[in-house]
Amino acid sequence: IVTGVSGGSLYTIEGNTGGDEGYMCNGRTRELNASYVLGYGVPKYNDASTYVGSYAFAASVSSSGGSHSNSTAYGSNLSVVTTTATGITSSDATLNGSIRNTGGNYVSAAGFYFGADKNDLTKYPVVSSSSSKEIPLSMSVSKKFGKLKPKTTYYYRAYATINGNLYTGPMYAVVTVSDVPQQLVLSETSINVGIGQTAEIMWAQLPVGSTDKGVTWQSSDPSIAVISNTGIITGMGYGKVTLTATTNYGSAFSSVDVNVLIGKPQNIKLTNIAKDEIGISWDKVDKAKGYIIYRCESSNGKFKEHKKLDSSTTSYIDKDVKEGHRYYYKLKTLADKEKYDSDITEIMYITAKLPAPVVSKVENDKNGFGNLTWSKVDGAEKYVVYRSRTVDGVYVAISDVRGTSFTDFSANRSGEYFYKIVAYAANEKATSSFSEVATVAITGAYADDNEIETVRTLERQREKQFDEENVFTSKTGLLNII
Repeated sequence: IVTGVSGGSLYTIEGNTGGDEGYMCNGRTRELNASYVLGYGVPKYNDASTYVGSYAFAASVSSSGGSHSNSTAYGSNLSVVTTTATGITSSDATLNGSIRNTGGNYVSAAGFYFGADKNDLTKYPVVSSSSSKEIPLSMSVSKKFGKLKPKTTYYYRAYATINGNLYTGPMYAVVTVSDVPQQLVLSETSINVGIGQTAEIMWAQLPVGSTDKGVTWQSSDPSIAVISNTGIITGMGYGKVTLTATTNYGSAFSSVDVNVLIGKPQNIKLTNIAKDEIGISWDKVDKAKGYIIYRCESSNGKFKEHKKLDSSTTSYIDKDVKEGHRYYYKLKTLADKEKYDSDITEIMYITAKLPAPVVSKVENDKNGFGNLTWSKVDGAEKYVVYRSRTVDGVYVAISDVRGTSFTDFSANRSGEYFYKIVAYAANEKATSSFSEVATVAITGAYADDNEIETVRTLERQREKQFDEENVFTSKTGLLNII
């Protein structure tokens, strides 16, 4: 009988056999004499392994990390068999066994002796009945154990009470796995990349507790695609290739299929040229046969082919747009063979320019300051007022306005001032062109410079902070705000 593992690496086999009988262990065969006692050393334990010990006509001891032969406890028609554990993880294992019978025998209990100390196993019933029942030709028993310690050796043997007598199977040793995933998990199982372009793949799970977190990559065909050990894939030529990653710790591995296509358009730029024109440009793609522009007018709408262009064209002006409307675009590169056409690019969007405001009234208020009124622009959230001292000079932004009128209290000299208005959409995603120039003759800025109490501010429009006009005064008159 196999009495178990001794000293962490030893099976002890005892037998009372004839001279021609013997045992085999890991391919070695020896004869056993009567009352022969033998010890056989197992060099080391492997994670997730069940170590087997038994005897019948020829006793055997074997170990392997995954597939194990079953063993019978007795060379008779009635036997209890301990079989290989399954579902072995760092904290779980399912023990298995069976009762073999030719018929006419009765079982009242069955289960496992289990524990970390082979000399002090605990009894765990699986089948328990106050009345016996007849055993079929083979009766299986199994029990899952949880909350086990990682990388720990546990011992177990099946038992059954048959016809009132206790029978036990041989003792097995099961080793739980360490806290290391048995398989490397990648972020993708398939990925596309363009010729001459790159893509990145990451590993979603690496061995826990490893001192080396890296992986080593290998390409099945470097002429199609290569990959660095940091996961950067470079497309080299049309085709399909398998890239395999192996962990530097634990030797777990996984693979990803890579399809190399023609490159996608890169560095795409959208420009709202005018209220009825949107410009699109991109970098030339090597070996391209042409390009397709797809367009949609809503974020969740259906994209349609908008324009097909030849390989010599890397820009396009979309004139089929409405002022202030948002448009969504995607592009694709065409290859000589359709199956190698590029992936479609990410969605980009832009809002066409707003119509320019129209200045409807230019006048001086009762204090002589210039007042401008303009038309409301649909889609505009605010307006920016620009000013210059000459009609052809540099126009500088002087105020943001939420409404459609503005009084300039910041002019510090009497005389002519020239104004332009620009409309801005929400979040400044689009603007209008400048309005026509509006001219105002300012007469209200008359305080002497030496008598001015200077107040500087970045925001001067009254709409943001005041319900009515805000007039500053100096000791001698109206105050000029510079």
